[in-house]
Amino acid sequence: MDFDVLIEQGWKDHARASAEVAARVAAAQPATALQAAALLRLSNHVLGEHLNDWEQALAIAERVAAGFEQDFADDGTEIPGIAEMLSSLIVAQTLDGDRMAALTNQHRLHALSPSQASLRQLKLSGQLPGPLVRTGRFEEGAAIYRGLLLPARQQNDSDVQRSMAIVSNNLATALLEQSTRTPQQSELMQQAAQVALEFWLRCGTWVNHERALYLQALVANVAGQAQQALVFADQALALIEAHGSEPVDQAFILLTRAHALRVLGNPEGYGHALADAQALADAFDEADLKTWFAEEKARAVGQTAPV
Repeated sequence: MDFDVLIEQGWKDHARASAEVAARVAAAQPATALQAAALLRLSNHVLGEHLNDWEQALAIAERVAAGFEQDFADDGTEIPGIAEMLSSLIVAQTLDGDRMAALTNQHRLHALSPSQASLRQLKLSGQLPGPLVRTGRFEEGAAIYRGLLLPARQQNDSDVQRSMAIVSNNLATALLEQSTRTPQQSELMQQAAQVALEFWLRCGTWVNHERALYLQALVANVAGQAQQALVFADQALALIEAHGSEPVDQAFILLTRAHALRVLGNPEGYGHALADAQALADAFDEADLKTWFAEEKARAVGQTAPV
């Protein structure tokens, strides 16, 4: 399989076929540091976050990184992808408990470009909260995440802003996907969804803005704030109407809107939103998309989602 296809297909398949994707990742041989960085991002997410096997994620990261020990090209420029590969290696070392090795590689990361060291450390630290929360280390993840907010807000760097938007989105999603949440977890989930929107407004497109509002609607629904969920859903739909056509996004937002209307005791509005969502979903041509819609529809109508 072509390497780029392996990565792209891995991200598409990982949620429902984590073990299969993990096997592909373990067998992959990246040819460049950029490919190594892409592989380790996928490896950490699938093996570490989904399968909770940070030992194997670290083994893969160390194997891959061993093939890319040169940091600079002959002309003295930094080899593309080295910093990102090192960051993923450090995350795997940190999550598997090898903190001395992680510290050593942080020094190597910072030495690549001293002028970029603080920004790279900020982006590196941002990769930890989501995995920590997913693997049951909520207090650590929450502390690191909240410690990132002030320095990230002080930066005008678009890469940092985008990184923080993604970090916040992933953290809110990790908490959203839990079957139950403590009040502290619910509070952090809502905060992370709000921060995701804040940073996408600083660096993203209207689609990023719309999807951040959709995330806030999902979060508000599970937090028992149906009226607020309805506001977020309607804002997201208004953005789509103002800027173009996003039928897939629109279908899922309508399901979230239906969920809120059902909880608020508005059967007519609920029925219309559900029917409009289904009409859009009937045009889906991807099996995985149809399955995902069915799962979200089950939640919207108050049933147990299909496994």
